Amino acid sequence: SERDREISVNSRIPDRVLAAYEQEPSRCRVNPLSGGLINDTYRVDGGEVAWVLQRINSDVFPEPSSVMANLRQLENHAALQSVHAKGLSLPVIHKTLFGADFVVDDKGNDFFKELNLG
Repeated sequence: SERDREISVNSRIPDRVLAAYEQEPSRCRVNPLSGGLINDTYRVDGGEVAWVLQRINSDVFPEPSSVMANLRQLENHAALQSVHAKGLSLPVIHKTLFGADFVVDDKGNDFFKELNLG
């Protein structure tokens, strides 16, 4: 059932990850988004807000922190070039409560990033 799938997915997303993005884990609905080939991608609904959460595949990207640094640099460059005014759109990386671009799980194995939905 849909509810069982949500519970299964929620159990794979550590509460620490959701909490780092100011979300109460017990109030979040997490559902997988299909179509991704590399990262595990989820839609997270937390009340009035929905966003995308991705687990960066460290088998493909052995240095997830470097990936995030490159994405942040691209986002900053795009802002300077006014790409949005030219009709281009890039996902916006959300910072954690601690000002980081990503969250690492308790075991240090999985890296998660949050992006705007849409």
